[in-house]
Amino acid sequence: NDMNFELTEEQRLIQDTARRFAAEQIAPTLEEEEREHEFRADRVARMGSLGFFSCAVAEELGGSGMGFMESVLMAEQIARVSASWRVPFNMQNLGPALTVSRFGSEAQKKKYVPGWVAGTQLGFFAMTEPNTGSDVASMKTHAIDKGDHWEVHGNKMWISQAQVGDAGLLYAYTDRTKGNKGMTAFIIEPKKMKGCSARAIETKLGLHCAPTGEFVFEAMPVPKENVLGNPGDGFRICMWQLNQTRLGCAAGALGVAGGALDLAIGYA
Repeated sequence: NDMNFELTEEQRLIQDTARRFAAEQIAPTLEEEEREHEFRADRVARMGSLGFFSCAVAEELGGSGMGFMESVLMAEQIARVSASWRVPFNMQNLGPALTVSRFGSEAQKKKYVPGWVAGTQLGFFAMTEPNTGSDVASMKTHAIDKGDHWEVHGNKMWISQAQVGDAGLLYAYTDRTKGNKGMTAFIIEPKKMKGCSARAIETKLGLHCAPTGEFVFEAMPVPKENVLGNPGDGFRICMWQLNQTRLGCAAGALGVAGGALDLAIGYA
């Protein structure tokens, strides 16, 4: 039997919606926004209202019945115009919303997923550190069990949406003696939790409209109910999450390549 790689009518419509959004809502002011390093939370919410962050999420949590293919089609069209504005697909949907949908308790799903999907609650995932990139197991950030809560110490670097984030994921060691089986995933709310500060990183080569920052945790208390999965599940959850977010990065690269081709053809 022959495989059919044609897009469905619905997928073409979705692709066109994203293409039009990029052309009408992003392109006209992009140069000025890039120059000013301007991030617009209202635009994230508008993208959410159009269903951009609703893919592969259960309908009762705000999902639209769309899957990964639709997310890729939309992210690619946005990235053709702006690499910065592709980033929220990962920060809202493919990162936090999908990960909490997969590993979270019913209470966690109800509390956090709809806001990420709607784009009204800005998301992030805090994994990278000054000395930790792809080698996640080398992280230094750790959490101490204080009985009724965890206490987090350490810092994270190059975190997209850190300084604007409302709720997101934090990966930290809870038992270093167990290697990567001693890492735990937490849901944190930086603006509400004391002992957490976020600072913008301004020196970047690109992605000027996608905020990047660092977190510092100084004995930040995190409630026990904010552990995602169980203590020790963090590395497994992190690897699962990266499998989803890499898809968004790939879609973004595809879009940027298409945009570069358009510019090259226009120039020629």
